[in-house]
Amino acid sequence: MKDEVAANEPTPNVDATARGAQDYDHSLSPKERLEKAGVLSKDFWLVDVLR
Repeated sequence: MKDEVAANEPTPNVDATARGAQDYDHSLSPKERLEKAGVLSKDFWLVDVLR
């Protein structure tokens, strides 16, 4: 998210950055969110708990 939202902001503003991050997150599909979080990785550390 940082490279797609926060890094594009020349002067950091916490409220605007948080809104941008939230908007970006909401623009992703559920599968894209899991991919970004690394949950779908074969090496995900909680894989045994989720099964």
